[in-house]
Amino acid sequence: MNCIFSRNNFLFLDSKLYMVKIRNKRKLKWCLKQYHRKEIKQKWLSKYLGITTRRFRQIYSEYKESTEIPVIGRNMGRPRKQVPAEWLEIIKKEWNEDRLNALYLEKVIYHRHKIRIPHNTIHRIMLGEGLIGMKARLSRENRFALFWMMRQERFFQEVSWIMQ
Repeated sequence: MNCIFSRNNFLFLDSKLYMVKIRNKRKLKWCLKQYHRKEIKQKWLSKYLGITTRRFRQIYSEYKESTEIPVIGRNMGRPRKQVPAEWLEIIKKEWNEDRLNALYLEKVIYHRHKIRIPHNTIHRIMLGEGLIGMKARLSRENRFALFWMMRQERFFQEVSWIMQ
């Protein structure tokens, strides 16, 4: 029986599947300068940085164009959309009529206006406009202290009941 062991069949074993953030900019600068002077091979430098050779070449091509260290990890992801002014008016109007939370307000707006506004956007707008307030969360220590006080209070109530 012939078995073909290809790297394509074992992709999960590859240690470079995830995107690596290069945190040490000084190390990156040194590596790019060494490669630019052709003193060290890219294979060794990419291992030293913990990235793939392809990613190192991408960073190096940006470095060649501008001769500055490229900014990595900034402005990543999808940009935020601006909320249309008409959505603001609809949300304010519906909230003043019904005084519902964001989940129910989403359904009411869709039913009345046939506009789908995500509930997290509605919630963010309501917070921004001051229509609702943030719930204060107790820290872990405060929750524990509150629990302990309630427990002690209950204990002393039981003791005073027994003493009577």
